[in-house]
Amino acid sequence: MLRDTLVGLLEARLNRTDLNASILAEMLLVQSVHLEGQGTFTPWFLESEMSSASTVIDEERVPLPLDFLCAIEDEPLWLYDTTATPVWAKLGKTSVGLLTERYTAPGRPLRYAVTDDYLVLAPVPNAVFSLKMRYYMRDVEPTTNIENKWLKYAPDLMLAVLGEIMARQYLQNQKLAEGFATDVIAARSRLYIQHEARQHAGRTYQMGED
Repeated sequence: MLRDTLVGLLEARLNRTDLNASILAEMLLVQSVHLEGQGTFTPWFLESEMSSASTVIDEERVPLPLDFLCAIEDEPLWLYDTTATPVWAKLGKTSVGLLTERYTAPGRPLRYAVTDDYLVLAPVPNAVFSLKMRYYMRDVEPTTNIENKWLKYAPDLMLAVLGEIMARQYLQNQKLAEGFATDVIAARSRLYIQHEARQHAGRTYQMGED
């Protein structure tokens, strides 16, 4: 669904035609905080392709991608080295404190931590290494009349969250806000069920699966 189509639909449900600018402004906050920052689960459509970065000699930090939202569970950080065996090596994740305590000499990175906007590696790289990872990324903001991923896969959730805010904060209509709040629950449930179905469809589980 295109952004402006959703805005028009919401205005119709609010029975107002003078809230366009406010809805557009609130939509950016809704995506950033209520959808991508809600902390319960992150849907499949925010998973990135495999990204690459390179280390710098004697620098333990590697900047995270600008659109990095959070790590994907069970997706490792890989050190990719065509001169080594195996070519792909998983780096274990730990805390910054343990990295500092355990690794004192530079070398080939074995573990990492995530802090602020960086990956922190240990040992500190003594050469240029290639890192590869997949992650959950922030979606493109709908600052123009586009269909981003939230508007494509979860327009009902975007509309419901926006509707509750507009009804409660702008119209001060508690009954209307409660109706949108009910829609939020239903839309989140639908998205979660679809997410889980995609995660497990066609997958074979075995004891001791790595």
